This record gives sequence, C-alpha cells and structure tokens, in this order.
Amino acid sequence: MYIMLVDDEYRICKGIARLIEKRWPDIRVEKYGNALDALASIRQERPDLLITDISMPEMDGLELIRLAQAEGLRHCAILTGFDEFELVQKALRLHAIDYFMKPVDIHLLFGLIQRVREIGE
Repeated sequence: MYIMLVDDEYRICKGIARLIEKRWPDIRVEKYGNALDALASIRQERPDLLITDISMPEMDGLELIRLAQAEGLRHCAILTGFDEFELVQKALRLHAIDYFMKPVDIHLLFGLIQRVREIGE
C-alpha cells in the first residue's frame, strides 16, 4: 500500500508517517510539503490513499483532491485545523472518505488506513 501525505507543516507529515510506518512497516508513506509537487507525483504513481491538509500555498487541498480524482485517484481524506462546516461539505461533495481535525486522533486515522487496505486486498 502507498499513502501520500500532503501538508505544508513538514513536522506533521513526518510525525504521522512515523506512526504509520511503525504500525505497518509494509506501507510506503511519501511526504509532500505542497500540493503542486504532490499532484506531479500522483500523475506518475498512484497512491492508494491521499491525506491532505486544506490550507496550503499555491493550491489548497480541496483543489488537489479534485485534480487527483481527475487522474483516477479514488481514496482521499482531509487532515486540517479548520473546523468549518462549509469545508466539510466541500470535502463530502468531492467524495473525501474522511475529515480529520488536527491534532489527529491516530486511532481514527489507523481505522481509515485499515479500511482502505481491506478494499485494496
């Protein structure tokens, strides 16, 4: 399984990646600090799961999800500090499979990863 984490706060990506890799050593986790680099990678390699922040320079996470889905990506989730109903609605309209608030509840995140793993098997 391949997970792509996108957040302009590198510390957050690094910490989440470490926790995922500790729990599932067989999962490949790539970290991106901006949506443009992530989108370029999505076009080359297809992650099984994209987890992205909303507020980032150059392109926000909702636009990244929209463009990633146009490239064929199926599983996307939001990880953000914004607890705004309008953003949740936008994420749902884009068929995001989950919406996590920072700091993330790692048990909820692990549950999402497990569900996506089971779908892929």
